[in-house]
Amino acid sequence: MNDFDQILQNYVTQLLKIQQERTEGLLRNDDLKNIAENLGLSEQDWVYIQNTFEASLARGKSYIQYKSWDNAVKELQLAVKINPIHAQALYYLALAYWQRGRKFNRKQDLQLSEQHARRCVQIDYQHEAALKLISHLEKQTPPKTGKRSMILISLLVFTVVATSAYVIWDMSRDKRAVNTITLPDNTPPPKTPNKPPIIVKTPDDRNIFDLPIQLTNQNDNGTGLSLDMESSLYRRGDYELFYQLRGSLKSKIFEISQLTLRIKLIDKNGEVKFEKDFEVLNLDKDVPIRPNDFIPFSKTFTQKTFPPHFKEAFLSVVKISKTSPEAKYDPSPLVPVQWEQSPPVDINVEVRQREETIIPTSQKFSHDMVLEVKNTGLEPIKSLKVDVRWFNEKDKLVYNEELTLVSTSEAMLKPQQTRLKRGSFIVNLKKASYKDFDLTIVEIK
Repeated sequence: MNDFDQILQNYVTQLLKIQQERTEGLLRNDDLKNIAENLGLSEQDWVYIQNTFEASLARGKSYIQYKSWDNAVKELQLAVKINPIHAQALYYLALAYWQRGRKFNRKQDLQLSEQHARRCVQIDYQHEAALKLISHLEKQTPPKTGKRSMILISLLVFTVVATSAYVIWDMSRDKRAVNTITLPDNTPPPKTPNKPPIIVKTPDDRNIFDLPIQLTNQNDNGTGLSLDMESSLYRRGDYELFYQLRGSLKSKIFEISQLTLRIKLIDKNGEVKFEKDFEVLNLDKDVPIRPNDFIPFSKTFTQKTFPPHFKEAFLSVVKISKTSPEAKYDPSPLVPVQWEQSPPVDINVEVRQREETIIPTSQKFSHDMVLEVKNTGLEPIKSLKVDVRWFNEKDKLVYNEELTLVSTSEAMLKPQQTRLKRGSFIVNLKKASYKDFDLTIVEIK
């Protein structure tokens, strides 16, 4: 055992001891770092521990992809020992246990799968994959029947069988003639009493309306923009207006660094009854867009008032910062994209790196990137999450972090649309040892 292996073993042993002694609450990331400091570990030792975790997690996920369940469980067990509060590590270990339990019919693996999936949800209560796995496991688990219940069921079955046998014997012993009453042909059928109609209640969507919307070009602010709408819905409550607006704007001519829109809701008399401004592109926070880029937006407006019946909506540009584009842009380099599982039919994506800034420090570096995300498939993308993975000069995975490229809280990325996504990371690796990075798609819908 070398020095680093001994360091890792000491760290895991101390971590398990603290977990067993802790009676309330979950460990936090600060607790993990404190354990390392209390053991007298250096920053280099801490980086080694983190790199070991990332490598084990990556290998475990790869083994899952190739259905090597024993190896996946072994790697992910180590990852969870090092970081027992990492939601993704817990989920993938639960997934590996589940797959192995199904293949070899191991009840204990299925129990461990549910245990780790529930720990994942404790840390990330919105972890959709873990919630689905728990639901699936619960459906597969038969209810437990105790000895007392089995005795009661046996007595009930015996009683039913005995009663049925007696009735059959009694009927065969004392058969009676059955008098048949024949009604004349002109006798009307017996009347059934009048009953009220059965009403099946369904969700009340009578107060939800599709509202036609168009982009207006006031003061030429909207020149060079085109609107691609996903939804424009309003609901009339008793004393509340609810309006949802979701879609994308495409720049056809200009580079745009700032954009604020105004929504107006018009009633049946042509009067403006609701008006609100909202920002979709911030000059200081967001990345400027180029021609053919799409800017997604998703806004929900509410107002405590008795809402009228609206006829239509108008969207206009109230603030915009735009410049003429360059004559020709240098093509952005492609980013290698891997798939954690087989890609769905008719869904594909292309990612390029438009901008990159790397600032090194002594033991790590900051990596800021602007990615172009293009839907090259045939279906719209509602959600897209990737693992960004960094490699050293020996092509060894040393760090990874999850990044959401398309969120369910924003407009879908439709086929052939391109949008930008910024990512900012602190990578636990010396800049001199860094070689490149890639993306692994972990979720796409």
